[in-house]
Amino acid sequence: MTYALKSAFQDRIGGEIMLELPYSFHIGNDKNKTKKAKQKNTPTNYNNNAIQNAMQLSKVNHHNLRQYDNNPEKIKTLYGSNDIVKDVKELYKQEFEEARLEYNFKQTRDDRKIKEYYSKISNDTKHDLAVEIIIELGDIDYWWDKDDKEMYKMEKVYDEQVLYLKELVPDFKVANATIHFDESSPHLHIVGIAVKDNCKTGMSNQVGKCSVFTKDNLPKIQDKMRDKCIESFNKEYGLNAVLKDKQKGRNIDYRVSQMADYDELKKNYNKQRQKINKLNIQTKDLNTKSEEIKDIINNLKNQPLSNKNLLLSNQNKDKIINYIEEVSKSTNEFKEITNYSLAVDKIKEDFEENHNSIEDLRKRVKVQNEEINDLKYDLNNKDNEISSLKSKIEDLKDSLDYWKDKFQRVVKFIHDKIHGIFGDKDDKYKEMADNLFINGIMDEKEYTSVINKKEKNRDDFER
Repeated sequence: MTYALKSAFQDRIGGEIMLELPYSFHIGNDKNKTKKAKQKNTPTNYNNNAIQNAMQLSKVNHHNLRQYDNNPEKIKTLYGSNDIVKDVKELYKQEFEEARLEYNFKQTRDDRKIKEYYSKISNDTKHDLAVEIIIELGDIDYWWDKDDKEMYKMEKVYDEQVLYLKELVPDFKVANATIHFDESSPHLHIVGIAVKDNCKTGMSNQVGKCSVFTKDNLPKIQDKMRDKCIESFNKEYGLNAVLKDKQKGRNIDYRVSQMADYDELKKNYNKQRQKINKLNIQTKDLNTKSEEIKDIINNLKNQPLSNKNLLLSNQNKDKIINYIEEVSKSTNEFKEITNYSLAVDKIKEDFEENHNSIEDLRKRVKVQNEEINDLKYDLNNKDNEISSLKSKIEDLKDSLDYWKDKFQRVVKFIHDKIHGIFGDKDDKYKEMADNLFINGIMDEKEYTSVINKKEKNRDDFER
């Protein structure tokens, strides 16, 4: 009975008989998006979104590198720099610049030449600008009680994943690889470019995600990456873990650990397991004592002069009382564990009924967090733009004051020249001023000022 109860707990929570870990190798794509969302100039928040243009690459950059996070030590960059956009641009130069120059050299018309391949692909509706791969080994069910030291050992495991991916798929060029240690389980983000060479039309080398990751070879790549990952994990951690079976049609597992109260349930599990072990020992002890009690009862003697009453020594009486108390105590503990088991059954039942809703809520929360980060990013950009505009306004004010002063000096110079040439000939002076005003060289205020100044000078002269 106790063994069956223990087995049931191991089936529900994941006992220590065999450590099984889920593995996910996910390539960003747009298969779940609407036709409108697939348009490159339309922002989208799908989690499996492909990196189609520069705007989406910028979002991946500040999400993967946590530009607004307060725990930079939880982000580890294995390859590349702290700027994924820059890494991808440099990789474009490295992989495609020679082919671009060669292509342009053959063109007789300038409008057919490619000025920059990165910008061309960013504005192209047929090709993705870059490819993101997310790799995860384990889940919160395994990592929930592991400290930072244990988590950080995954750095070597994921580093070997990147090296093996480069060896396995040489046409996929890695621009940046970053590990996140700040979520429920450590996982790896790889951003790179799929390169197709020996192209018969256009440039000899081009981006080609669909040519590098095909429907036929992707499952093989995933299988080999799975095997390599668990091999690296066991070597690094000194374990003998195995991988959970792949789930056909998706690479995200629905887990009990996604429930809101699961963390508390997990904490209580060790206590319940200790009680189960203790109950097993008590059961064995009670079995032994049961035989002893049977012997006591079988060996009881009749009281003198009475066949109905039996003699019981004080020592044997104490043994029977202690036995009854131990049975009562074990029964209460068994009831407590049974209630816990029923609670687990209820949680499991609720989860099976609602796991789709839970997963949907989890995705919504993630999307909202990403939107908040995007808003922070946009706000920061707007602050920079405002600061830049304020600086430009100040420069324009200075420039305006400079030209205003210069114009006033020019007007004075023209006035003095006219006065010097025509002297007191008012008609010539006014004619020149009229022409300047009619042709827009002077405005009404300046024109009035010049005429009044002439009148004032004449009055002063007559005095």
